[in-house]
Amino acid sequence: MQGQLDLGKVSKILEAIKKDSLSSFKHLVENREYLSLCYGRFPILSLCYLWGSWRIISKYETQLAQIKDYIFVDEDEESYIKLKKNAKRALRLFVGDGKIIEPYEMLAVLESNIRLQRYLKKYQLDEKEYKRIERIYLMTRKQETSINNGRIKIKSEKISAGKLATIIVSTFVCCVLIVLSSLFLHLTTLVPNGTQDHPYVIRNGESFENLISETGYSVLDADITVGALDKDYNGNLNGNNHTITINDFSKPIFENMKGYIHDLTIVINNCTLNAEDHLSPVCVNNDGTLENISVVINNCTINIVNNVEESGTSRYISLLCARNYGNIKSCKITVNNLTLNGVSNVNGCFGAITGYNGNLVDSCSTLEGNITSDTIDIGGIVGENTQTGSVVNCINNSNIKQETSVLTWSPNVAGIVYTNNGLIQNCINNGNISAYQTGETTDTLNVFAAGIAGVNNAVINHCKNTGNIIVESKSSIVFMGGICAYSRAQSIYSRPEINNCGSIGKAIIKNNESLNTYCGGIIGFNGSCLVLLAFTSWNLETDMDTTNVYCGGVCGLINGMNSQGNYYVKSDGIIAIAALVNNFDNIVRLENDEGTYITSVESFEELRKTEAFWE
Repeated sequence: MQGQLDLGKVSKILEAIKKDSLSSFKHLVENREYLSLCYGRFPILSLCYLWGSWRIISKYETQLAQIKDYIFVDEDEESYIKLKKNAKRALRLFVGDGKIIEPYEMLAVLESNIRLQRYLKKYQLDEKEYKRIERIYLMTRKQETSINNGRIKIKSEKISAGKLATIIVSTFVCCVLIVLSSLFLHLTTLVPNGTQDHPYVIRNGESFENLISETGYSVLDADITVGALDKDYNGNLNGNNHTITINDFSKPIFENMKGYIHDLTIVINNCTLNAEDHLSPVCVNNDGTLENISVVINNCTINIVNNVEESGTSRYISLLCARNYGNIKSCKITVNNLTLNGVSNVNGCFGAITGYNGNLVDSCSTLEGNITSDTIDIGGIVGENTQTGSVVNCINNSNIKQETSVLTWSPNVAGIVYTNNGLIQNCINNGNISAYQTGETTDTLNVFAAGIAGVNNAVINHCKNTGNIIVESKSSIVFMGGICAYSRAQSIYSRPEINNCGSIGKAIIKNNESLNTYCGGIIGFNGSCLVLLAFTSWNLETDMDTTNVYCGGVCGLINGMNSQGNYYVKSDGIIAIAALVNNFDNIVRLENDEGTYITSVESFEELRKTEAFWE
């Protein structure tokens, strides 16, 4: 039951008791199990007596007095201080684990004689319980008592000092014995046993391999070096801000991770990995939580192995988690040269944090470095973000390049997510994004390159790109955008959105001059994507004939667009005023044309003053 408690309700019940609010208490304990709460040493009825909650007592005393099996929650400090003031020397009777101040004991402590008399008539106590009442009176007020047939008789005269001293000494001895027994029990539990309080301690690679298979708690106590394990893991691993170095990496540390790993650095040096299936050095599938993990890659190569019969099979590759169905929070990737090699009949998909995201990636980053691929599509944080996926508060600082001469391959590269079907929010790309298609082909292929998402089918909100987008293509049409390369509504009921996003950088183009290139400060191709409050300071840099280059402050090629409150800075290479090309008649739209609401400004300083701009 304790694991299912509503802790907010537990706190409100305590507050209702202190205020004697019967209406609030009645509402909060509709689930009768909450009547069994015991706040440390205080059952609810004892608390009611302590705080004088007479309205609650009048309604619930009978029910509460009959409860003997309690559900324990944290003790209230204010109630303890109030008890201490009344209990005086009798407080020592309630020292030690498992001590509970039963309602009749609380009445004795408070010297509520009449109500205690009524309590004893209603509820029968045994001889041991009567003795406890007698001892409380002796220690608090030096009064002797006798109880017969549920009636308590209190002598008016106080007992002698000598007799009281004997009682106190005997009580003190009992308390010392209790403390010593508790201390002995505590010392016997100091041995690591995999519990949260006494986790397994890992000090070397051997103990890591032996203990990491356990489902309990483990803590790293030193920097260690290990090999690949390829195990499933359901436990809790506290890295304790230490480092695991992997020098001989052939398989992931964990195949399936359903536990919790946190505060850990993993270093992988000079490795060549062959991905026969989905692959990541830390874990392949995550259904648990990875938090505050740093992965450092030094001079590594990942090769996709062609072992599939059916062309088009997807292969997800990552440096932290190949496929995420759980939570990834506050993780960092440092890339000191990583090369990715794919094969043309396998859809290779790479994300530095995760290749496939089905749940949450939050506050993660890729630090400065270089990631290079041939036929593996790249997202600086996530490869494919699904409909249930959220990528929030993430930053990419690495330079990402995909370069291929394979005739049947279309590069797709982006700073945050290469294909988005879910939510991208509060993300920033600072790295340069490059796509090179150098093969000669007559196939209808497209090159996608963007600061945030290569393809957007859902929502991008409050994101910014500061990196340059660099594209070279010999035989493929190019779509490039500061935020998104390609965004198209899947149906009239499903329209993608880009809200409050901005791009500050360059579009650098080195294409075959006979090919069309569509570049936009926000979107390369817009197929009915809603664009609101976008801002760009977008510059075209090229030494080629720009006859077939359609570069706009917001969009390159447009096939239906709803927008409002969008601004861009005028610059060389930006076609006409708004630089939006209509897909049907190839006519450049003018500034503030009906349905577009795009406004040009003369300078970056003027852009900063618009409603759309944010730092």
